[in-house]
Amino acid sequence: MQVYSSAQWRGATDSSTILGAMAPTNPSDQTEIARRLRLTREADGYTQAALVRRLGGDLTPQKWNNYERCRDLIPIPFVVVLAQKLAWSTDWILWGNPALLSAKLATAIERLERKEAERPESAKRPSRRK
Repeated sequence: MQVYSSAQWRGATDSSTILGAMAPTNPSDQTEIARRLRLTREADGYTQAALVRRLGGDLTPQKWNNYERCRDLIPIPFVVVLAQKLAWSTDWILWGNPALLSAKLATAIERLERKEAERPESAKRPSRRK
C-alpha cells in the first residue's frame, strides 16, 4: 500500500486522485490496517485489555484481537470512534497517512516500526491466520 507524505496529500488537488489513493483495494491493505491498529495501540501505551476498557461499549478483548490479527475487518464507523475517543487519525488507520497524528504518537509509532524491522523474521507475529 502506498503511504503518502503530508506534502503529497496537500499537493493533490484532483479529488479522484485522492479518493483513488485512499480506497483499500485488496486484502493486503486490510492486513496493513490491522498492523497499524496494533502499532498505534502499542505506541499509545495501551494493552488490548486496557484499550477495550477505555473504549467500552460492545467491544470485547477477543473482537479487538481479531481486528489486530485481520481475522475481522474493523468497521469504518468504529475507526471514527477511535479518532474521537483516542485522537487517533482515521487517515493513518485506514490509509497510512500519518499527517494528522500527534507528534508524540507519530514518533512512538516510528520507533516501534524500526524495532519491528530489526527483529528477525522468525520472531515476527503473523498478522493473519492461514
